Amino acid sequence: MKTLLLILVITLIAINLSGEFYWEMSNEELLTLAAENDSLAMQVLGQNALAEEDYPTAVEWFTKAAELGECWSCFELGMMHLKAELENPSLEDAITYFENAGKLGCPDAYLELAKLYHQGKKIQQDISKAVEYYKLCGNDLSIIRLSELYQDNLVEGQSPEDTFYWTKEASQHIPESNCLWVADAYAHGYGTEKNMQEALDWYGRAASYQKVPEALELAILCHEGDEVTQDLELAYFWALMTQKTEDRDNPKLKELMTSLEASLDEDTRGSILENVQEMQKRWFD
Repeated sequence: MKTLLLILVITLIAINLSGEFYWEMSNEELLTLAAENDSLAMQVLGQNALAEEDYPTAVEWFTKAAELGECWSCFELGMMHLKAELENPSLEDAITYFENAGKLGCPDAYLELAKLYHQGKKIQQDISKAVEYYKLCGNDLSIIRLSELYQDNLVEGQSPEDTFYWTKEASQHIPESNCLWVADAYAHGYGTEKNMQEALDWYGRAASYQKVPEALELAILCHEGDEVTQDLELAYFWALMTQKTEDRDNPKLKELMTSLEASLDEDTRGSILENVQEMQKRWFD
């Protein structure tokens, strides 16, 4: 098994290195390989022509490479139709080339299709198709767009579980605008089973990027330890965080601070305060 994995890794490295090597070749060397039906050489020749705005030559090489199943050539032909960089540009042909490129392993092609149907500028808007292509693409941007569509309730037949799933996925890429949403979902059982311990973790992540309005509730929660594991240090953290929210003058906060200051030693409180101040500094810088 280890030998098989090693062979696979070496093969993938070799493929990547060979791909880079093509870009270092002269056009004469590339033409020699293209004459032997080397689709990658054709693709690079097309890219070289495209860079020089020699669109007829670019189309010629991309078309030959595409006929041999080279995915990026299909993608480039789709883009050229979309940008009207060739004679008789066709949106239908662009869509066909993007679909072929996606099937051949080019996720960027699915992203272009998703954008077309999402924006609805060059083609009639179709959110269902946009969602389908965003999912096929699967890159960071497509996941972010999916979370936005589900949060805005624009996907036909969507469920709370769908919204929760895609928002949680997007939190890996834009935590500052999604962690608080995920925390609230866990706290209220929206699209997932209610889990205050998990919610507490996500509220902590959110605090690295913004105020958490529920800070006082979380401080009390950690202090009492009813739905979560009792944690006085974490309760003190959230009590300090409350001082930057609308609950700063709440009598409950004063009572809680008095209790926590009596329970925690000065060094512990000082360390937590330093952590809180560092987080809060990031909110405003």
